[in-house]
Amino acid sequence: MVSKSDFISIEEKIQKRIIAERNQEYGDYQENFALLAELFSIVLFNKIKVALQPEDVGHIMMALKLYRCTKKYKADSYDDLSIYCKMTKQVRQNKKS
Repeated sequence: MVSKSDFISIEEKIQKRIIAERNQEYGDYQENFALLAELFSIVLFNKIKVALQPEDVGHIMMALKLYRCTKKYKADSYDDLSIYCKMTKQVRQNKKS
């Protein structure tokens, strides 16, 4: 019988694997969040008048995935939402240290 802690451990392993695969394919997510924050700030400057921070990118990506979760069911959207949440949490924790 699989316990709750076994399930959480399996889920964490899957998330770590997905993050590692995406880092390999797209590069370091923390660096990408920082670069995207700069790009979004440039594109949206006349509307927001303030520079976005890397964690803002994570929040935007979570909002996008949450929106997609309200549409056609796709398990990947829920996985991505969870992963973006974890990434954004790490970005915020690194900022505090």
